[in-house]
Parts: sequence; structure tokens; C-alpha cells
Amino acid sequence: MLTKFPKHQLSEDASLKVAQCLYDLGDYHGALKQFINYLTRYPQSDHQWEVYLNVADTYYYLDDYDNARVYYDKALKATDSKTTLSAYTGKIWSCLKLKAYGDAEKALKEAQEFSKNKICLMMIYY
Repeated sequence: MLTKFPKHQLSEDASLKVAQCLYDLGDYHGALKQFINYLTRYPQSDHQWEVYLNVADTYYYLDDYDNARVYYDKALKATDSKTTLSAYTGKIWSCLKLKAYGDAEKALKEAQEFSKNKICLMMIYY
């Protein structure tokens, strides 16, 4: 569908699903290529934060912790609050794998601060 109908209204969703399927099958190199292609083709996508997180996780599973950190940071900047802690968790683990303990500690403190603020906001909301 993607090659036959690249401008179809469902091509964006199909492109993301292909990348996610490759990821779920453990084809991380193929998934990474598809995720990066998705980001290039759909730079204003509502799923940008999700794709950044998937790219980061893919790099992590490929033991490329430097690039994983870069994409966890991108996910944190583009994220909705539902995935923020997931992005922080991945970033912390990447820093630990790189033995960047100071960066891991900093990310942990940021995650803790985010969590405190989120809990306070939820308490005010309810």
C-alpha cells in the first residue's frame, strides 16, 4: 500500500504500523529504518513523541546507547505526559549502560520532580 498509494489518507498510519510490526518481531534494524523514514515523511505528525520513543528504544536494544539518549531527549521534549516517565526510564538506563552516572542521576532527579508535580496536579484536578 505504501509504495502503490503513498499519498493515501491511511499511508501515515500504515507506515507507522509497519515500523511497529518490525519492532515487535525483533527486526530492530528494519524497524529503525522505517521509524526514521516515518519521521522524515511526517515531521508534523501527532505521533512524533511516540516514534521518538520507539526510535530510542530501538537504539537501546541495538546497544547504541548514545543515540538512544538523543532520542529519549527528543521524546521528552515532544511527549505527552503519558510517556514522559517511560522516556526518562530509557534515558536513565542508557546513561547507566554508558557509565554516565552523573547524567543518570540528573535524569532520575528530573523524573522524580516530574512525578511529584504530576501527582500534585492530579490531586488538584480531582
